[in-house]
Amino acid sequence: MIKPNKRRLFYSCNQKDYFQIFSFTQEKDGSIYCRWPDFSESKWMRFVNTERGIIVENIDTPSNSEKLSLHGSGVTKFRKSGVLIDPERIEGLHLLNAKENIIGPRHLFTALISEPKHLPVSKFMNRPSDSMICAHEHKPFVIMFFAIPQRPIPLQIQFMPNFNIEFFGDDFLKNIGFGSFSLWHHDVLWFTYKTKDLTRWPKNSQIFYHDGFMVPIFIARKTDATSSVKELMTVVLKKPEYELQDNNLSLILPFPDPKEIAAVEAS
Repeated sequence: MIKPNKRRLFYSCNQKDYFQIFSFTQEKDGSIYCRWPDFSESKWMRFVNTERGIIVENIDTPSNSEKLSLHGSGVTKFRKSGVLIDPERIEGLHLLNAKENIIGPRHLFTALISEPKHLPVSKFMNRPSDSMICAHEHKPFVIMFFAIPQRPIPLQIQFMPNFNIEFFGDDFLKNIGFGSFSLWHHDVLWFTYKTKDLTRWPKNSQIFYHDGFMVPIFIARKTDATSSVKELMTVVLKKPEYELQDNNLSLILPFPDPKEIAAVEAS
């Protein structure tokens, strides 16, 4: 079986219109490159220390930027090489270290995407490597991606999010989903979720990556009636756990509880 090094990820809620939302490429050195339709208009989120404490800052995409690069060495960036100062260049967990024969799992990035509208010339399933997210309803969602090393015998992967029902509501099972697709060295696991207060697609996709170890989690919250902002997006970093038993891998991700969100919003 020949492993594909390129994948396209589509979205559909009616199985008639198939919108492309991401494309992934993995090189032999383990590096993963990702693009999406509104890449040039995307907003990049990062934590910044200020006099008021730690805040989330939005950064515009440079005009010469073409892709999100997650290098096998663990370096992640979206600016082109050659920039003297790149505060968004982060060193993190290796995807692949051929010299030391190390290959590892890591979080890739988390995204709140803009409304899917891109219909590529090459339609869904024109390529055997195409994958799809099938949604119950056409509503905004957050998606996070993880890279899981492949094994001779494919892993049975179970994603186990531990979240507070207050943020998701009673029908939370309709608002989460997960799946995976394979690249050369890793399987890419995706997980989608929608909190009950997330009601609007953002104008531009919002992207947050970190060191691959900690996972940025977006929680949308309604504001009070006096605020000009209808929804407040809070970002919290959480540590996942990977449990491997025989050929079964459990990825356990704790979501923030109301006290954590309140503390972040008050800081």
